[in-house]
Amino acid sequence: ELYLNGKLTTTIVWGGTPPKGRATYRLDMSDPAGTRYSVKLRAKLPDGKWGDFSAQRTVVLAD
Repeated sequence: ELYLNGKLTTTIVWGGTPPKGRATYRLDMSDPAGTRYSVKLRAKLPDGKWGDFSAQRTVVLAD
């Protein structure tokens, strides 16, 4: 689950085996460059429960 500014925005689902190591994800936004968002995410664990949230980060939209 991906949260922007504290609100659930989307759920990311891998279509097969998840990538090893670092993964990237793109979310297209229509807001103007310079808009800031607080971002956090969490993963669903093999037992079906949700894990802890990641550290919250701030991202700024670019051109």
